[in-house]
Amino acid sequence: MKPLTKAIVDELYADQAEFVFAPELSEGDMLAHLIIAEKVFVNCPHWCAECKAKTCEHNEEHVVVLVSCNDVFAWGMGDVEDIHHDEIRDLWAHYIADIEWGVDVWCVKRRKMRPQAPVLRELIKAGYDVEAWGLAPSIDERITERRS
Repeated sequence: MKPLTKAIVDELYADQAEFVFAPELSEGDMLAHLIIAEKVFVNCPHWCAECKAKTCEHNEEHVVVLVSCNDVFAWGMGDVEDIHHDEIRDLWAHYIADIEWGVDVWCVKRRKMRPQAPVLRELIKAGYDVEAWGLAPSIDERITERRS
């Protein structure tokens, strides 16, 4: 599946593209578009110790929305950030401001951690002032610090 870009939206929605990128969309519509774009997905909270022990009240019925940040913080690492309802509009604003990097920028800001070096270089090249965000060292930087 190709990532959802403004060009694809323009093609799919023709005269409705302004609607898709309008801030007055509902959170449900925003999530639907982010799911189609493969930026977020829905899953069970399988990491929840209570769910694993089958003592959790929401056990099999509970779902969470997760934002993909694969390869943002470490190479070859499947990674996610959970998202709360009150954060959907902020994620959407980042996404429509920069379809290529917006969701990754949101994840970096949310985690308050520098991304891995290749992603950091690309964000800087894209015009982001990453140094101004006061982020904790990246995973690679932490490993290097421990070795020295």
